[in-house]
This record gives sequence, C-alpha cells and structure tokens, in this order.
Amino acid sequence: MASHSISLKPKNIKQFKEAIPPECYVIRPMVSWLTFVRTFFLVFLFQVLLWLTPLEAAFIPLLVVLVFLAGLSFVGIFVLGHDCGHYAFSEKKWVNDLIGTLCHFPIMNGLFAWRAAHDFHHRHTQVRKMDPDWPELLIAEGESVPWHQRLAVRWGVGTPAGIFLGFWVGMMKRVFFFIAIPQMRLNNGKIFSVIAHTILSLMLSIGLIYFYYSLLGPDKFLVMYVAPALIGTTFGALLTFLHHTHKGSYVSDLNFVDQFRTQVLGTWNVRFPAWMEWMWLDINIHLPHHLSTRIPWYHLKKAHKALKTSHPSLVQDKMFSFSMLRECWRVTKLDKIDEGLYQLKER
Repeated sequence: MASHSISLKPKNIKQFKEAIPPECYVIRPMVSWLTFVRTFFLVFLFQVLLWLTPLEAAFIPLLVVLVFLAGLSFVGIFVLGHDCGHYAFSEKKWVNDLIGTLCHFPIMNGLFAWRAAHDFHHRHTQVRKMDPDWPELLIAEGESVPWHQRLAVRWGVGTPAGIFLGFWVGMMKRVFFFIAIPQMRLNNGKIFSVIAHTILSLMLSIGLIYFYYSLLGPDKFLVMYVAPALIGTTFGALLTFLHHTHKGSYVSDLNFVDQFRTQVLGTWNVRFPAWMEWMWLDINIHLPHHLSTRIPWYHLKKAHKALKTSHPSLVQDKMFSFSMLRECWRVTKLDKIDEGLYQLKER
C-alpha cells in the first residue's frame, strides 16, 4: 500500500464523521432484541446438531462443518456483547450490562474488564505502549527493549501464534489488568466494580462449563464446547489483528498522536463471505465503529456506504485472503516518517 500524503483532506476526524447519516446512531430496540434471539438461537441450533451427530468416522466431515459453524456462532454472541459493552444495544445502561454479561461469560470473558480495556484501545488506537492490543508491543528502530518484548513482537504479532493465543492472553491481561495493563489507570470505585464483576463472571463461567462437562461427558464436551470455543476465540483475535495491522498503517507515540491517521488511516475493513459477516454481526466493517462506538452493528454497512461515497480514497477495504494474512504477519517493523509518527512495513 502506498504511503498517504501528509496533507490529506478532511483534516480531522470530526470532518470525516460528518458523512455518516444521523440515523446511524439511533438504537432500534426491536432490531437489538431480534439480534439477541437470532444469535442465541444459532448457538442453540449448532449445539443440538452436534449433540445429535454421532462421534463416528463416517460423520467426521459433518462434524467438522458443524464445529466450525458453532465456533462462528460464539463469535456472534461475543460481538453482541461487544455492542452492549459500548452501550449500543439498549438506551438503558443496566440492560447493556446484563445482556453483555450474559453474552460474554460462556467464553470466560468478564464484560466490565473487557469494556475498560477495549475503551482504552479506542482512546489510544495505534498508540505505541498504550493501545493494549498489538501496538502496545511494537518497537521503534534503535529502541532498547528487553529480549522477551522482542520475542513477543516476533511471535505474537508476526506469526499465527498471535491469533491462536491472542484472545486468551488478552483475557488474562484483563483479569490482572492492574499488573498487565499498567497504563490503563482506573479510579478506585471503577477498580472495585471491575474486579467484583470479573470474579462473578469467572464463577458463572466455571459453573456453566462444569455443568456442561458433567452433562455431556468428555467426548461430547470436547466437540460441542472446547473446539467451537477455540474456533470462536481464534476468529475474534484474527479480526482484531486484521483491523489495524497492514502495510502502511499508521502508528504513533503518545506525545505525537495524529488521530486522523491512527484512527482513520490505521483502520481497515477486511471483508469475508456475506454469510460469515452475517453470523458475526458485520464487526469486520470496522472503520465506522472506530469513528463512533455508539453506532449499533446493524447500521455499520449504511455508515460504511456513506463514508465510501463521500471519501472513497480514504476508506480502506480488502477482501480476506491468506496471502494478505501472511503480509500482515510480516509488517512488524516501524518506518519513521515524522516525529513520533510511523508506518508499518515489512521486517
């Protein structure tokens, strides 16, 4: 991807956001609740189909397909919880908290801790040593850092290990955020609520998983829960990675943040087959979400279309391919283009 000009128009995010129609910010309760029914129905449907499918060699192809679809259904309920985390499911705060908790605890993810870390990501997108996703790890040329940090960049960002382990590493970081995300400072009241909710969520998760294991037995539990959960969390980490990690994407230091470049030119819409996007609620149409987290999932396509019509050269879209993924794994080096401003390039 060619480097963008330094004198781009519009000059700031506010001007860019003006292209999004006002109706894209409106929460439609009926659509939200129908989405809730649909996503949980898909989870239930694939669990039932896996339960009914014999664990025999003749049924392996069918089992593989069903496990894959069950994994994508887990992505769907997580993304619904993601909307709740941004208060984009309901106008009522308590409804977002309740439904978001319900969506996230099946995969051992505490909503309050996730919300705090994810909001921090949105406030510091593509800012080195701040954004708790991939940019936290990135190293400027000539910078002296411990060997384990260089190893984390090489293996966590530059290999498949990042997408296979990314969700679980992130979950552990959020559980122990006061140690693992020290740059995210919360007031004492919020720290208490996050820790209390995390403990409650873990208790619910462990109880649910133990009950499910007891009900299904080890073989069915592996097929119906463990494998789909691994697929779902891997796709979640993959999408997170693909949204911001491409050749030419901008990264900045904290004292030189250029939000237009880091938020707009550092965010990509990576497209997948329509049925996959439908299952995970269009979260891969990601630029509108970074312009405003209050846009519900069902308005993302409309907001994207408006942005694309108004600023076609600035909205970055790619179809997913494995060659593109391999390129993303290679772009772990920072090319300094201005004071405190970098672009990702191949190592």
